[in-house]
Amino acid sequence: MGRIVFAGNTAWGMYNFRGKLMKRLLTLGHEVIVIVPYDEYIHELSKLGLKVETVKLKAKSLNPWFDLRLLIQYYKFLAKLRPDICFFYTIKPNIYASIAASLLKIPHIAITTGLGYAFLSKNMISKIVKVLYKIAFMKTNEVWFLNKDDMDIFRKAGIVSESKIGLLPGEGLDMDRYSNKELCPLPVDISFLLISRMLYDKGVEVFVRAAETLKRKYPNVTFKLLGMRGVKNPSAIPDEIMDQWIEEKNVVYLGETRDIIPFINDCTCVVLPSYYREGIPFVLLEGASLKRPIITTNGVGCKEVINDGYNGFICEQKDVDSLALAMDKIINAPIEELNMMGENGRDLVQRKYSLDIVFKQYIETISRYL
Repeated sequence: MGRIVFAGNTAWGMYNFRGKLMKRLLTLGHEVIVIVPYDEYIHELSKLGLKVETVKLKAKSLNPWFDLRLLIQYYKFLAKLRPDICFFYTIKPNIYASIAASLLKIPHIAITTGLGYAFLSKNMISKIVKVLYKIAFMKTNEVWFLNKDDMDIFRKAGIVSESKIGLLPGEGLDMDRYSNKELCPLPVDISFLLISRMLYDKGVEVFVRAAETLKRKYPNVTFKLLGMRGVKNPSAIPDEIMDQWIEEKNVVYLGETRDIIPFINDCTCVVLPSYYREGIPFVLLEGASLKRPIITTNGVGCKEVINDGYNGFICEQKDVDSLALAMDKIINAPIEELNMMGENGRDLVQRKYSLDIVFKQYIETISRYL
């Protein structure tokens, strides 16, 4: 068995998106070490039996000295640990941990989980980021993408060679957690649920405006928001705007939670009208796995999870009327049609995005390097 290192930009992300994967590797006898900056989910990772090392990582910082310090931290940890293989996630670990691993000649795989603002902005920062990616990926063994759109951008930009490219079908949803005992019938009262951080890019404002439109026609339908507000992000919705929306009572803000299953079970449809370049939105997989119809956009990452009319409906990005029309279809659909969409969605997740499928790709890859 081998020693495997995982590195990401938050302990929260490593726990929520890869915790079950890493736990499975432990049960096979591998030693698994996680390198992340400190947050409260450090303790959750430790409870899984994982060894945790912490680095000082400022995800939004553009200070080159902070990034140089991060590179040195990765180099020291990897030199000490000497893992058999590493998996790196999100932009700064992708770049700086990959460079450190390359210098130490340690096999490693960079996994791009979506393209952030620094990459997509058409400014000098974006140009620098692309150069850093290209340097980092020169010696990287493999680079995996969660969707074909991101993969094509990197390929066409000459950032990564064709021979290194791989496609990972999402982060892998643990279907055992969303087993039959967790499944609930559709509620009597119709409601729509948007789960995300309260960001403009996630389509939160589009959802609120669509709710305003539909509330006039369907006053008994409920529109719910669930997720963190007041986050440090260029697209964050100001607290005063959130307070205004709550005061207007077209939407209900439910706060934050560590367990979204009860909230999904209590809704008719899960909505994510995102125009952010998603990897594969986990919340859509969760909604579909619990047999809820979903509504999302034709944007990158989102469109991979939706088949219009099969397991939900597609709406256009940044289009209030398009989203309102899709939700109107759900409101007026027969219960039999909604149930069939729910069945189809769960089947789609099981076939394409389950943890079993993703885990198989990791295991086959790890075996090549041990």
